[in-house]
Amino acid sequence: PSEINSVFYKDHLLSVAQSMGIEVEIIGVSTSGEVAEAALALSSRGVQAICQISDNLTGASFASIAQVARRARLPLMGFASGQADNGAMLTVSRDFHDGGVASAQLAVRVLNGESPATIPFQLVDKIRYRFNPAAAASVAITLPPRLLSKGDIVP
Repeated sequence: PSEINSVFYKDHLLSVAQSMGIEVEIIGVSTSGEVAEAALALSSRGVQAICQISDNLTGASFASIAQVARRARLPLMGFASGQADNGAMLTVSRDFHDGGVASAQLAVRVLNGESPATIPFQLVDKIRYRFNPAAAASVAITLPPRLLSKGDIVP
């Protein structure tokens, strides 16, 4: 709750989940010291999976969330591509690298004399999917080949 982007992403996740009939349990944290404890509390509520929104706080503490999910044998999903390397079975993200490239392109426009006031806000348009079949298998889930073909697979 300490980052406005966290609140935005949470609200969006709740809206989409509700439209799909998925119940969401939420535990907010304000410090990195609360992350593992919150993940443990969440896992004890009988949830069927953990889906961690991306923000600076939980991004830096993702390993502790992954550890709790592993011990509770819960599928873990995330919204930052690197989380697939750290225990998430799948991630859906706008990649930081792609964001950096897009930012550099905008910087070139400004350096070439274009006024920043005339440049509209832009999201990174490329969505990346990353899959970790080993993490999925550890919770008895097999990711179908059709799904795996849509993204990158963690080696």
